[in-house]
Amino acid sequence: MSARINSRRTLLPAAGWFLLIMVLLSLPGESFRNVQIGISDKLVHVLLFGAQLLLFWIALELPRARFRTQRQSLAVAASITFVFGMLSEPYQAAFTSRMADPYDAIANGIGVLAAGLLIRFFPREFLRFARKAYRLGIPEKK
Repeated sequence: MSARINSRRTLLPAAGWFLLIMVLLSLPGESFRNVQIGISDKLVHVLLFGAQLLLFWIALELPRARFRTQRQSLAVAASITFVFGMLSEPYQAAFTSRMADPYDAIANGIGVLAAGLLIRFFPREFLRFARKAYRLGIPEKK
């Protein structure tokens, strides 16, 4: 399989997750009034932006590392995801009928931080899982 196909295969989940978040951010406030999901709204923010960081980091690391070290790729992915999470609330206030909630922005940041810590301490496990999930025949770095 060519590196180009592998790059698309790792980038598509991150891009798709980004689009999902953008759709959710763009829905009018009335869309959520009667929605009962059984978990805290803040936990949803933590999970959405934590998953965004994980998928973006995997896209930067596989099929070939785009940075010298995994720490560099994690720092880039975390910085971009954090800025995205912080700008999501002003975006909602400007372009939808919903109000910006600073606690949602904090939850977004906590999701990025939590995912970043997990990636920092367990990078091999996440990459091993990603290779299997994305069906990439890429050998592990030792």
